[in-house]
Amino acid sequence: MTKSNFKLRTTTTLLFGANRQPAVLYLSYHYDAEGNKIRDNIPDRALLAKHINTQKLAHEFPNQIDFAAGDQRHEPDQQYPLMSYRVAGTNIIRFEFKGVRHDCQYWTERGHPDRVRPSAAILGKSTAERDRIVHLTHTDWKIQDLIARYIKRFFPEQFRLLKIAFDRGHWASSDYNEKGYEGGIFFNRVTLWKSTARMHRDRKDYLCAIFCSGSFEGGELILPDVRLKFKSFWQMTMNGGSIMAEVIVRAISRLM
Repeated sequence: MTKSNFKLRTTTTLLFGANRQPAVLYLSYHYDAEGNKIRDNIPDRALLAKHINTQKLAHEFPNQIDFAAGDQRHEPDQQYPLMSYRVAGTNIIRFEFKGVRHDCQYWTERGHPDRVRPSAAILGKSTAERDRIVHLTHTDWKIQDLIARYIKRFFPEQFRLLKIAFDRGHWASSDYNEKGYEGGIFFNRVTLWKSTARMHRDRKDYLCAIFCSGSFEGGELILPDVRLKFKSFWQMTMNGGSIMAEVIVRAISRLM
């Protein structure tokens, strides 16, 4: 089974599960009744700001993928810890560490379902490190607001439950309420940096939102359940760089 077997989707798509409830929402763009192209995804400025903060996070707090632990979610060729790239217009080759982060306000320890606590990644090694990590990971309130509003619109029951849990338990600082935004609904953030992932399912996830940023080629998301792949949506940012802005909201529901 290869990605060539799957139908490509490029426009905003809503898929329904066996229970006739929304199961997958892909946001890129659509056309209105007059034929005008309307963007549905993350605004360029918000995405660029998030990308810059993520670059700082990866530089200040590198967290390489632990291939020795036998994590099968990453491609075999990702076992080389560095990504190489050529600086545009030059022959200069540079390298950056690949990595993955789990910045979780609460999560269950592997093998210990009764232990629920913040992840080591988000806590850092000191109070100062924790505050810096939280600042770099949780000042994306415009993106979180947009995601929350889409989930509220298309997944109202999941939104209700996630919002109750979030409001009762989140501790990472934010300025959601000060600016009148919807605010977040997710405790946990996973960042895959300079790397790719195999098709897999994290069985403990209830609902997840995925978005990407950066300047690169490809980046299709494949959902084998429905034999579909979703194309990266590109826009030019104000500094001339390419940014992929897409959100995929996936409820854990069997698709037919």
